Order: sequence, then C-alpha cells, then structure tokens
Amino acid sequence: MKFSLDLATVLLLFNTSLVVGAISCLHALFYSPGNRGLGILAASFLSLSCGSAIAGLGETGLLPLHLWAYSNVFLGFFGYAFMWLGIRILSGRTSDRAIVFALFIPAMWIVVALITDFPVDNMMRATAFHVTAIGYLAFSVADVLLDHRREPLPSRLLLAAFLLGSCLGFVWSLAGILAPGSYGPSISTAFFLQILVNFGIAMSSITLGKERVETQLRHAALTDTLTNVGNRRWFFSQLPAQPMPGSAIIAMDIDLFKLINDNYGHECGDAVLHGFGQRIKGDLRGDDVFARMGGEEFCLYLPETSADAAMVLADRLRTTVSRTPFPACDRELSVTISLGIAITCSSDRTWSDVLRRADNALYNAKYCGRNCVRMETLPAARVEMAQSQASPFPRQFDGLAETLSPRNA
Repeated sequence: MKFSLDLATVLLLFNTSLVVGAISCLHALFYSPGNRGLGILAASFLSLSCGSAIAGLGETGLLPLHLWAYSNVFLGFFGYAFMWLGIRILSGRTSDRAIVFALFIPAMWIVVALITDFPVDNMMRATAFHVTAIGYLAFSVADVLLDHRREPLPSRLLLAAFLLGSCLGFVWSLAGILAPGSYGPSISTAFFLQILVNFGIAMSSITLGKERVETQLRHAALTDTLTNVGNRRWFFSQLPAQPMPGSAIIAMDIDLFKLINDNYGHECGDAVLHGFGQRIKGDLRGDDVFARMGGEEFCLYLPETSADAAMVLADRLRTTVSRTPFPACDRELSVTISLGIAITCSSDRTWSDVLRRADNALYNAKYCGRNCVRMETLPAARVEMAQSQASPFPRQFDGLAETLSPRNA
C-alpha cells in the first residue's frame, strides 16, 4: 500500500506548527523575560505563518496575484531574518550590525522585486525564498555552534541539529525547483519535513533558555557572589568521596582583615576580598579547587601534590598577595595572608580530619607572626594554646603599616 501525504492537510499542519511555535516561545518568554531572543523567534514563526496562509489563499484565487505573491515572499524573507536574529540573541550574540544585516537582505529583495517583478513568477519567487532561508539558517547553525564552547548546554547541539535539518531540507527542495523531476522531494514531503523541524526548533530554543536559567541558579547556589569563586558547598562537592594519600589542603586567611573593615569600611573590605579571590584563582592549575569558606577564610585543595610542592605553591601565593596592593575605595591596600598546609595520608577517614589539621597549621602561622606558611607540625595542645593566646594585633601594632599600607589615601 503506497503511503501519500495530502497536500492540503500538510499545509494546515505546517501553519499549525508555526503558530504553536510562536505561542510556545511567547509563553516561555512570559515566565523567563531574560531570554529576549524568544520574542523575536516568536515574531519569526508568526511572520512565516502569515506568509504561508496568504499563499494558500492566493493559490485558490481568493487574493490578487501581486498582493499575495509579494506579501508571501516578503513575509518569508523577514520571517527567516527574524529567526536568525532571534537564534543569535538567544544564543548569546547580538550587535547593531547584526540587526542591520538581518533587515538589509529583505530590504534588498524588496528593491529587486520592485525593479524586476520577480515574485509573480512561481519559480523565481520560490528560488529567492529558498536561497534566503538557506543563508539565514546556515548563519543560525554557525552562531549556536560557535557559542557551544562558551556555554556548553546540551540543548545547543539539539537546536543546531534542527536548524541544520531545516537548512538541508531547503537545499533538497531547491534542487527539485532547479531540476524538476530529477531531484528534490515532493511538495507534500518538503512541507512535512519542515513541520518536524519547526517543532524541533521551537522546542530546543525553549529548552536552551530553560537550561540557561537552571545553570545560572546552580552557579548562584555554588558560587560566592562577592568573590566569584566557589563557596563552601561547592568546595566539598568537588572533593573526592574520601581523602586519598598524596594530596594537599591549604587553609588561608587574610591577616588583620577586621582592621580593614574598621578603618576603611566594609566596601573596601569587600573589594579586597574580591581582588584576593580573583588573584588566587588566576594562579592555580585547572584541577585545583579553591573556595571561600566564610568571612576572610579560604581553602585550596591540590590533588596529587606532595608536601614540598604544596609548600612552594603556598609561599608563592603568599608572596604574590603581599607584593601587589589591592585597589579599594580610591586607594590601594597592601595585605598579607597566613597559610596552613595538611597532606592527606592513609589514616584519614574524612575530609573534616584533613581540614582540621590544615586549620591547626593556619593557627600555627598566625602564632608565629602571620604572613607565613606552616605545615601541620605543632602538637594539638600547643596549637589550641596558640589559637587562644594569639592577639589580633601583633606586637602592639608594630608592623601594622606594613600589613595595611594604604596608597593614595
């Protein structure tokens, strides 16, 4: 039994797919106003739907030839121009030149049409429409794929696949127009394929916006908003399930940070915290895990790192921080940090044990005068004594000018 597609039914479904796509995009935009590209994409679907409906009325003789032919082709041109622009904005790209380019091609076709009257010729009108659609769809695929490395969301590849499918469908149909009877699908088959990709483009565009919002929410939940580094929850989520021998934990603390807030205000303190987080983050390996644990306390996990290597890195970080002032509130503040190192061993059962040893080493560094690095060496009793006896103001403010040296104050 031979399967056939009724053209009238397929055209109705084609228009339905465009209207449903527009409504879906507008509905998603209502609940996610930040995804601006969805609104332009909805306009694209509506423009293509109106053009298709006008063509259907014209083919049955209900509209004058020039009216429906010109309306159909121009709505089609602007429809795919809007589709590219909407996809581009949704993908994360936009510029004034892109908007000009999106409108320039349809405007150029209008001028050509007024000069040559080509829309009244079915073959020329279809050829111009297919070439324009192929071009804009190809640009859309390129934009989505180029942004995939920056924002690797799964729906990007799905959206690119549907856009490419639509583009290849038009290429196939164009082959049938230029060489009738030899290449290309039937009209019913061509429209049926576009129905499928229209639903796919709408669905994957909405999914892309949804995934982006979810990713932003996850990032906000796991990121310290002040320093833009991971927070305590993220830090523990990045650690292996159990400590493995041969890695290092470095606990670090900004020395005398309370004095910054007291003397210069919390705004300056926040600026120092942000600058410190970014400076440390920029000096680490790709698999190192760095996070703000709270207040002025930070922690660094170094996988597969020996004690000597951890000591070298910690001292380099200490030196980098102490030698370069932080811009804060129209001045520059020089600060120092203390660091404590703990190396994982076979007897470690939980990360809390390792972190506790790193904190003990940090208190040792504070006890020894701050602005230094210490490995876990002091007995626990002495560390507790050091923690309780260490004054927040070493040597009765001796060296405070070195620890907090405002420039351009």
